[in-house]
Amino acid sequence: MRLLLLFFILFVSLTTLTWAASYSCRDSQGTLHFSDNPAQLPDSCRKNVRQVETKRAFGYNPSASSADTPSESAPSVNLSAAEIFKEEADQKRFEQLRQQVEAVVKKYTDGVALKEKSNRRWHYGSRAGQAQGDQMIYDAGQEKLQLLEKLKSADISEQQHTQLQDLLNLGQK
Repeated sequence: MRLLLLFFILFVSLTTLTWAASYSCRDSQGTLHFSDNPAQLPDSCRKNVRQVETKRAFGYNPSASSADTPSESAPSVNLSAAEIFKEEADQKRFEQLRQQVEAVVKKYTDGVALKEKSNRRWHYGSRAGQAQGDQMIYDAGQEKLQLLEKLKSADISEQQHTQLQDLLNLGQK
C-alpha cells in the first residue's frame, strides 16, 4: 500500500510540474526575462510576453484556457528553445553592429573635433592636426560605407536596421 501511495505522489508531482507554463519577454535594453507568471515580468516588456513551448511529460499539454496564461491584451506566442537561442543570437549580432556603428560615429566626431581644434589654435603643428582630422573623417566615411553594405545583408529586423542607419547618419553629415 505504501508503495502504491509513493507512486501516486510521484505521478501527481510530475504531472503538476508539467502544468507550469514559462513566459519570456525582452526589455528595451535587450535583456531576456523568464518567469512562470507573466505578472512577475518587468512592466517595460510585459506587452511582448511570449509563452515558451516546453516538452510535456506523458504527452500532456494544458489547455490554452488555463488561468496562468497571459491576458488577451498581451499576445502569446509559443517559442521553442531553438527559437529563443536564435533570438538571442540575433540580438548579439545587432549589438555587435551597433558597437561598430558607434565606433565609426566616434571616429568621425573625433576627427571633426581635432580639425576644429587645429583651426582655432593656429601654430606650426596645426597643419598636422588638420591632416590627421581629415584622415580620420575619410576613414570614418569608408567604414560607414562598409557598414552600410554589411547592414544590407544583416539578418536583423527592419526597426533595428533603421535604428543603425539613423545612428550612422546622426554623426556624419
